[in-house]
Amino acid sequence: MEGRIKSRSITKLEDTPIYSLIEKTSFSTTHPEWLVDDLAAPAANIQLEGDDYTFGATAPATRYGTYTQIMRKDGIISGTQDATDNVGVEQIRYQKLKKGVELRKDVEFAIEDTNAVS
Repeated sequence: MEGRIKSRSITKLEDTPIYSLIEKTSFSTTHPEWLVDDLAAPAANIQLEGDDYTFGATAPATRYGTYTQIMRKDGIISGTQDATDNVGVEQIRYQKLKKGVELRKDVEFAIEDTNAVS
């Protein structure tokens, strides 16, 4: 395979450290919400048989939410580009990978950006 380039990683964990550490999930809405609640601290909770029962006040959980962000990278590969010898690189697959890495870096930038619009 003389003249062919060796495949190598085009991204490293160090390129997107925050994004790499954040747990990823999927949403079925553009405004996901969740509840956060506190548990009472452990305490002695031994009751006497036949003791009078009283109801204590309960506090509702706090409701939080956020909005999802749409990001995109565009690209096109002509039939000629796809059909010609690309030094052993499948162009469509490579360009999808490249755009995915660029999106990852854009997300990292958005996470770090202190001028983000809310």
